[in-house]
Amino acid sequence: MAAVNDKKSEKSKQDYYDTKQQAMEYYSENGVPIKMEEILNSMFYDNPYDVYGYLANYFEKYAKTPSITKIKSRTALDSRGQPSLQTSVYCTVKNIEKCLATVVSSNPQPHVLDNGKTEDKEKEEQERKEDIEAGIELIESEISEKLKELDPCHQQEIDQLLYDFISQKKAEKDAEASSNDENKSPSPQPAVPPSVDSPSKKKLASGKKGKAASVIIVVPDEPREGFLSGSSIVSSLSQAICCTGASISNQPLYQYIASLFNKSTDKYHLPLPMTTILQAGKASSGKLKCVKEFMLIPKPSMSVSEAMNYIQEIYNHIGKSFLHKSGVSGRYVNDIGALCPILEKVEQGLDLLQEAITSVG
Repeated sequence: MAAVNDKKSEKSKQDYYDTKQQAMEYYSENGVPIKMEEILNSMFYDNPYDVYGYLANYFEKYAKTPSITKIKSRTALDSRGQPSLQTSVYCTVKNIEKCLATVVSSNPQPHVLDNGKTEDKEKEEQERKEDIEAGIELIESEISEKLKELDPCHQQEIDQLLYDFISQKKAEKDAEASSNDENKSPSPQPAVPPSVDSPSKKKLASGKKGKAASVIIVVPDEPREGFLSGSSIVSSLSQAICCTGASISNQPLYQYIASLFNKSTDKYHLPLPMTTILQAGKASSGKLKCVKEFMLIPKPSMSVSEAMNYIQEIYNHIGKSFLHKSGVSGRYVNDIGALCPILEKVEQGLDLLQEAITSVG
């Protein structure tokens, strides 16, 4: 029994020694002893208030770059209450999977006007829903796997990958559509008998001498450019990846975007806030169809806060004037918040703005 116990003791000692050697090799390969010595020496002289926070900030510099683990998407509602695409980017950060950015993409401006046909509106809404569903399917099935383990800070590389993916899908769809058209046999066209003008029509056509019959020319709408169903995911994914990179870099989004193009980040200039106050155009109930929007643009010398306060006062002044003249129904606004009065001439809209600007001062 003593011999057996001695053998077990020797084996456990050998296992302990082997484990110790493996630990030494593991820590030496990753430079842990040297880094621990450096941070402990510097921390003693710095004497930080938060000791473990000091250690965390030091070792954070040596952590691996976060990589994309998966992309999740689902249907959400945009600022107008319309269905849109929500995209979330998950990354492995310090051995923990986290959602670093979630973006809800805004829908493009609808092609059908507010006073358009109900059938056209329903068709456009159905196309939007199908586009979102197709985009979600593409993200869940293929794109999430393609972006896996990529660095979200490589914005241009990921944008190019998404563009090439959608271009390839569109080319495949076009090739499939052309092959289907070739397989279809052309249907024979029915013969159209030649039209013979009656004597009464000829008489009416040449009734008045020297005056040509008025012909109404109807210009058809330009055909809409066809896009691959689900191609809207490119912009949504690009925004989500950009927000993820800004979060990883601990930078504001505008500063991170500037760094992507190697631009100086010393000074920034905010764009002038162009605000739509009055809305007219084809969808309005008034006769003014040639002007769609009456907008306010502040002076470049004004700060953004001053400009927004000034615009708000002008907007409220015009809204109150409509309320006093026509009641609650006169203060009708559209989905972007612009006032929609009944305007007959361009001068009416300009006079309203000029009067409000003068009153506000």
